[in-house]
Amino acid sequence: MLTQKITPNQKKCFSTIVVDDSALQLLVTSSFVKKHEDLEFHKGFTNPVKALEYLFQKRVDLVVLDLDMPSLHGLTIIPVLRKMNQRVMVFSNNKALENQALALGAETFETKGHGLEGFNSGVAECLFNANHYQSAICA
Repeated sequence: MLTQKITPNQKKCFSTIVVDDSALQLLVTSSFVKKHEDLEFHKGFTNPVKALEYLFQKRVDLVVLDLDMPSLHGLTIIPVLRKMNQRVMVFSNNKALENQALALGAETFETKGHGLEGFNSGVAECLFNANHYQSAICA
């Protein structure tokens, strides 16, 4: 639940990247980001190594991360992202890895099968329950 009123000429914008090895799922998840009124889509990556290279150059507010990727598993990436002070929302079909992902530092875990509603729930849990969300308000 939001505690701050937003004036008509302001919108909250949390810069967001999506990392998923499936090009189709990347399109779907990226569309979820673009539809969310509080998220600003920056870039999508099918290659997690390229995503990390990008993040070494540019900080974002949220990384939406798949886990089961052949070139670099998401569980390997989470600790690196947390050392970079990146917020991580895992969006994966591998529910068996939820506890491990959370223990490694992911803020939340949502299953892809829950669609846009599940995605939005994960965003709310990950960002709006965090103390820092007011810092991302922009005109």
